[in-house]
Amino acid sequence: MGGEMMSRYLFEFLSNRISFAFIMIFLMLFLELRCSWLISVLTAVFAYLSEFMLGYMCYFTDFGKHHQVLFTAASILLIQGVAVLLGSYRDFRTVFTAVSASGFIVLGTTMGTVTFLYTRDAVIGLVVVALVQSLIMAGLVVTMRKPYLEAMKQSGRYWKALWIIPSAFFAINYTAQTWPSNLIETPSNAVTCIVSSLTMMICYAILFQMFDMWRKEQKLAEDNRFLDIYAGGLRHEMETIRVAEERTAHWRHDMRHMFRLITAFAREGENEKCLELLQEMDERIVETRAVHYCDNVTLNGVLSGCAAMAQRENVRYKCQADVPKELENTDEFALAVVLSNLVENAINAASKAEGERWVSVQLLPVKGQLRLEVRNTYAGEIVVSPQTGLPQTTKGEGHGFGLQSVRALCERYKAVFHYAAEDGHVFRVTLLTDQ
Repeated sequence: MGGEMMSRYLFEFLSNRISFAFIMIFLMLFLELRCSWLISVLTAVFAYLSEFMLGYMCYFTDFGKHHQVLFTAASILLIQGVAVLLGSYRDFRTVFTAVSASGFIVLGTTMGTVTFLYTRDAVIGLVVVALVQSLIMAGLVVTMRKPYLEAMKQSGRYWKALWIIPSAFFAINYTAQTWPSNLIETPSNAVTCIVSSLTMMICYAILFQMFDMWRKEQKLAEDNRFLDIYAGGLRHEMETIRVAEERTAHWRHDMRHMFRLITAFAREGENEKCLELLQEMDERIVETRAVHYCDNVTLNGVLSGCAAMAQRENVRYKCQADVPKELENTDEFALAVVLSNLVENAINAASKAEGERWVSVQLLPVKGQLRLEVRNTYAGEIVVSPQTGLPQTTKGEGHGFGLQSVRALCERYKAVFHYAAEDGHVFRVTLLTDQ
């Protein structure tokens, strides 16, 4: 009987150690890691060794056998602590991920325990634990990792409520595994654990499918906003061309009279008056020229739309652009979305500034790359979001620009993004990407 009890304790101990290893793997794969992979792996290994010692004390010491709830609480705190150390988000998103990691390993542990009960072979039971955990982890990585990480990028109050979902499943599974006794002594509770685990997976699949749909709707809304700006730019260009054509028509009508006056003044030797008329002609020729920022139609439309927006907001708009008609290495529409986000929000920030209200845009080639620089005046103070590491203002929308589009462009094209607050309440954003 003593040998059978020792075999049971050994199986539970090793089964839980296997499951804890998969919890660490889950955290590594489903958290937006704060540090490098090497440091993250070393942190996870240290946590595993610490939990290994806790587990040994729990199963093979008299104190541990009589205070298993205390050791379970210590393991939960250890998992949460590792998640906080590894993850970039120190809020309820990290709590959600850590509790989810504890929930997803229940099915493998339960299946291994049932196998051990029927075969009385600890090795076979442990193999089943490792196999089921591996299959579940592979399935999660293939089907859920990408939408999960995308959902994690969205900060919001709803995470304060969503973490209750995995916590509820964890509470159900823990109760089924420990009350009135453990699964080995009350194997009928295994059905509850299996059903609860499968239900949890279904809930997660539905939840993150909804997140994915919401993300696509957000992207569609952003694309529509970009198209509105682009269409506004085209309308602004058309209006500029129409006004230029009207001025050109008037200029052609007045040109004959101007030449006659110049001829008359020249015959009379009135050189100063001739020069004044020539200067006036030059200024009027400049007025008839339509505004054209660059050869790229898409980016030129965005810059024109932003010019119209700045005019409506009574913000002085300075723009210098030199972009080829076709971009070889960068998606011009992705760049246009980033450009419209940055400039539009710079205009919004400048419109709230005290004193000078201006926006300066430069989009120029530099050694085979495109350098985008947006500078603007602003009101209030610039603070950095702890979730994104990017700036936001304390007043109004300020620099709450489309961070998703900026981040996506930087990740996809290895672009370099930099921001800084300069003296005189001037904010500068710089983006360097391939042409």
